[in-house]
Amino acid sequence: MFASVAFLTGVMLSMGLGTGRVWAQSVPATVGDYVGSSALLSEPAAAPTSETETGIKAPAPAYCSPCLYYSGDFDPSGPNPDGLTDENDTIVSLSQTLTPFSVPAGHTWLASGLLINVLTTQPKTGRTTRVHMPKKVGWSVWTGTSAGVAGTLLFTGATGATLSETGRSLAGLTEYTVLVTLPAPITLGSGTYFLNLMPQCTDSTACSNQRFFASDVEDATPAHHHGPANLLDQSLLSSNFFAADYVAATTQGAGFDLFSFGVIGTCSVNGTGAACPF
Repeated sequence: MFASVAFLTGVMLSMGLGTGRVWAQSVPATVGDYVGSSALLSEPAAAPTSETETGIKAPAPAYCSPCLYYSGDFDPSGPNPDGLTDENDTIVSLSQTLTPFSVPAGHTWLASGLLINVLTTQPKTGRTTRVHMPKKVGWSVWTGTSAGVAGTLLFTGATGATLSETGRSLAGLTEYTVLVTLPAPITLGSGTYFLNLMPQCTDSTACSNQRFFASDVEDATPAHHHGPANLLDQSLLSSNFFAADYVAATTQGAGFDLFSFGVIGTCSVNGTGAACPF
């Protein structure tokens, strides 16, 4: 879909990324859709494990509570660490990374919160480095989504969010957890869903030059993975800015098997009211 991928030293300087590598599409020439150096590397073959095949009950991070599903932590030292555009800001408009998860057969989830981990640039005002905390985050849940197919939009909104540092970073970008408490719980029956949480920052005074990238999950057994098995290589990018019409995220670089996100809420089995095992 894209003509070429080029390394632009001017981009990393203008974005304040120091010596970290930033790769950019040839069009537009000054803005790329991902950050990191994974485009230089080949994708390692991940050996199947019982955890990735069947799901696990490992402790979720504290910010996913009560946690129905968490795909796992971003690993800056792991294979092909990277982040893919997920933002609506003064530089890139309406660029969405959609991430899949499954609700097991017989389960009914009552989701009360959603979260995603993002890498964000830290613009400078004079000598002061600051990170704007978006007051609202656009979110949506879809079904029937696949490459080139938007599917059916089930739930959507723009809701107040909190941003908290995770302590992780990449190429001069700091990772934050973007957490949304839904205005009303949403019910998800068994099946496969696609989730997007998109930080919004369109005030040129408050957040000039700030961008957001969804953190990837590349480890075969990612830390804190909790809940059903991860669905690998099914994430999508929908971006008017980058002319991406629900394209496979794996076509954008080597580090986009999955992204770091979670679903918060409660679960029952077969309508009995019994708690689910996750």
